[in-house]
Amino acid sequence: MAGSEKREQTLSKTVKTCGLMLKFAWSVREGRLFIVIKALMAVVNAGFSVIYTVIPGVIINELIDEARILISRFMSFCSFYLPLSATA
Repeated sequence: MAGSEKREQTLSKTVKTCGLMLKFAWSVREGRLFIVIKALMAVVNAGFSVIYTVIPGVIINELIDEARILISRFMSFCSFYLPLSATA
């Protein structure tokens, strides 16, 4: 039976399929807007991940190094405010 062949999924086929889908989406005006918005959101989400990783370490360093309470409060505020702004 010709229809009972098992199809194999490879990385090259996946990349080719993604390229075809992106080419099709880029050909439509709304598709371009969608791709641009998705790319911007990916950058913003990556930025938030970096901030969530770096800010707590900086707060700890500020508390251990010197008693600069104003900077520590600002960084604590940022670490609490950023999750709220990310959900808005």
